[in-house]
Amino acid sequence: MQIGWGPVLGLVTPDSAAIRWSTTATMSCALILNGAQSGEVISDGVWHQISLEGLNPATKYTYQIMLSSGSRQIQSDAFSFSTPPSSLDTWSFVAFGDTRTNHADHKSVVDAILRVAPKPMLVIHSGDMGENGASTDCWNTFFTIEKNLQNDIPFMACLGNHEKNSPIFYRMFQNPLSVGGQSLGYYSFKFGTALFIVLNSESDPSPQAAFLEKTLQNAVAENIPWKFVLWHQTPFSSGSHGGNVNLANLWVPIMEKYGVTCGFYGHDHLYEHSIKNGYHHVTTGGGGAPLYAVTRNPNPYSKTAISKLHFLLVNVTPKKVSITAIGTDDGKIDTFDVPLSVVNSKTRSPSNR
Repeated sequence: MQIGWGPVLGLVTPDSAAIRWSTTATMSCALILNGAQSGEVISDGVWHQISLEGLNPATKYTYQIMLSSGSRQIQSDAFSFSTPPSSLDTWSFVAFGDTRTNHADHKSVVDAILRVAPKPMLVIHSGDMGENGASTDCWNTFFTIEKNLQNDIPFMACLGNHEKNSPIFYRMFQNPLSVGGQSLGYYSFKFGTALFIVLNSESDPSPQAAFLEKTLQNAVAENIPWKFVLWHQTPFSSGSHGGNVNLANLWVPIMEKYGVTCGFYGHDHLYEHSIKNGYHHVTTGGGGAPLYAVTRNPNPYSKTAISKLHFLLVNVTPKKVSITAIGTDDGKIDTFDVPLSVVNSKTRSPSNR
């Protein structure tokens, strides 16, 4: 009787937190927050989740999971998370992906992320977490390597082709947008001074185009300064897969129309920074999958392409976003800034759309 996978932190806001985990057998669970039982755990067999409300901003919380089966009770190890302050204009997050296959390389990337100081306030994953999303063995390996990252930093993910639309993905990772209780595989959320939109490049892109436009339109109306979009199959690439032309033609123009700060992708196992029409796109596929060579005929928008294990550290300030690709040796691979003035100048006003 024990926790199988997780706990995995979902979105943490100044007054709330979402946590998910699995157990090795069907049982009931309770969450002990700062020494007292808190919230209501929703359980479905071996799957468990809780949404904590009424938390205090800028506060560190310690939590444990109480496992119950019949008369037996076991309390988990202690984990912790911190809520962000109510007003947050200077902060950082990490983006990385394609962590499948080479487990030692995957672990070296995670270890490098864990060395970042100060600790990032959010992690986003660009998909292809394991070799085969239908295999529990793959997920066992993934969650073992990622455990120390996921239980105290909010972790938001998108579907890659290797997830194979696995039910495990929907059980273990928060997907806020649903219809009739069924997660759609694409969603959006706000954190600090930014909007994040997570799309599913493995499903029908047309309804997601409408969702992308409406969500960005609302963000512009709300004067949200920074807007990030994440999906798996990169629209532009110098890697062996090449860019997804359909998504480049359908989704990228909408991103340009509403002044997206940067798009993050995976699929090709390398780092690449592309600029099209003044907008930034980054492939971050160096999380542990076999690295791809940079092709002889790179994409026309490429500024830098390097085949190396890495993650992205994104520092957000009131005036600019700085994006740095960092290797497993903690060295900088590439870095660039996106000034707020540039993003705002390229955003079309409603009257000009």
